Amino acid sequence: MKIGFDIPAFVRQYLPPILRTPVRVAWLSALTAALEKMWADYDRFRTEARYAAAVTGQKIVLEAYLNRLFDPEMRRIRITYGQDAGLWVDYDADSDGGDEYLYDGVAVGSKEQGAEDESADFTVEIPAGTDPEAVRSIVNKYAIIGVMFNITTV
Repeated sequence: MKIGFDIPAFVRQYLPPILRTPVRVAWLSALTAALEKMWADYDRFRTEARYAAAVTGQKIVLEAYLNRLFDPEMRRIRITYGQDAGLWVDYDADSDGGDEYLYDGVAVGSKEQGAEDESADFTVEIPAGTDPEAVRSIVNKYAIIGVMFNITTV
């Protein structure tokens, strides 16, 4: 969960109405300017830390390779981890990519690799018009043995 903190709104809200003069609000805003910068730095650090924790080297390489082969112009192929595979981390609530998950390295179940199942470890999201079987063969070639995945068309 990403928590935002609007310091100027906080200052205005908790200042009594009789004291909400432009001079006082400006004075308090000047006092809290350093706090606003510190919050912005922390928010940037938190977003980067969550992103770094959710992305593995294998994910980056496989996603880049699939995009290079099947969607070099727009690079819309994404790999997302399922909720059964690990810890949920919403690294950026404002992004269009949705939620990401940390992978804990434990394969779920014992089905055949690449089987369509809701307990898959990760999902490969491909754009319409991309051949799912070609993507499946590449992912089977480079995925860890025993790791299950789904392919969905977005």
